[in-house]
Amino acid sequence: WLRMQITPDDKKLEIQDVTSDWSCIAIWGPKARAVVERTTQDDVSNAAFPYLHTTWIDIHGTQVLAQRVSYVGELGWELYTRPDRAVQVWDALMKAGGEFDIDVGGYKTLDSLRLEKGYKYFTADITPMENPLSAGLGFCVKFDQGDFFGRGALLEVKKKGISQKLCTLVLDGEEYLPLYGGEAVTSSGKVISRVRSAGYGFTVKRNIVLAYLPIELVDKGTQLKIQVFDSNYPAQVTGNVLVDPKGERLRM
Repeated sequence: WLRMQITPDDKKLEIQDVTSDWSCIAIWGPKARAVVERTTQDDVSNAAFPYLHTTWIDIHGTQVLAQRVSYVGELGWELYTRPDRAVQVWDALMKAGGEFDIDVGGYKTLDSLRLEKGYKYFTADITPMENPLSAGLGFCVKFDQGDFFGRGALLEVKKKGISQKLCTLVLDGEEYLPLYGGEAVTSSGKVISRVRSAGYGFTVKRNIVLAYLPIELVDKGTQLKIQVFDSNYPAQVTGNVLVDPKGERLRM
C-alpha cells in the first residue's frame, strides 16, 4: 500500500520491509533502569534518557536501539538489535537482573497490565471499522498539520460527534473469570455491545473489559452486565486508567 502511494515527484524514495532485520526485547518494571545500568556504560538516567526518547546504547558489546516506551505502564525500554545478537543481549539482561528477581512475562501478563492502563490493542480494540475519536485516540490526530488519508472523514465525525466510545468496565467482585473477548454487554436485558479485550487486573483485583458503548452509556458509574458463558455479571463503567493515571511511573 505504501509503494502504491509513490508518485514520480517523490525523488530518492525507497521503501523496505525491515521486520526480519530486528529483534525486540522489552524490559519493563520499577527496577528496569537498575538492570540496564549494569549492562551498559551509557547514561540511562532519567535526565539523560527521558521518557519517549530513542538513542543507541551499548549492551555487552552490542549496539542496541533503545526506545524509552512501555506497553505495561511502568518504567522501561524496548531494545532493538540484530537477531544474531539478541541472545547475547537477553543473557546480559537476565544475568544483571538476577539480584532484582527479574522474571519473564508472557502475553497474558502484558495483557493484564496494559488493560489496567487503558492501553489499546490493534485488531481487537482498534480496527479499520472504528475511528481514533471513538477509540479515545483523538490526541494522536493533528488536524492542523497538513492533509492525510481520512482527514475529511474524521472532520465529518468530529463535526457530527461520535456515536460510540471505547470504555473501560470492571466487573463486580474479585473472582477471576474466564473472559476472552466477544462476550455480550447488556443493558436492561438488551445486547448493546461486545467485549473487545478482557483480562484480570492483578493490581486492582478486578476483571477488566474494554468495549464500545453507545454515547449515552459512557458516563462513569453506568451499570451494565457482561455475559460470561451462561451467567451475567454486573459491571460498571470506570475511568480509562485504573493504575497510575498521571503516568508518573513511566517518567521516573
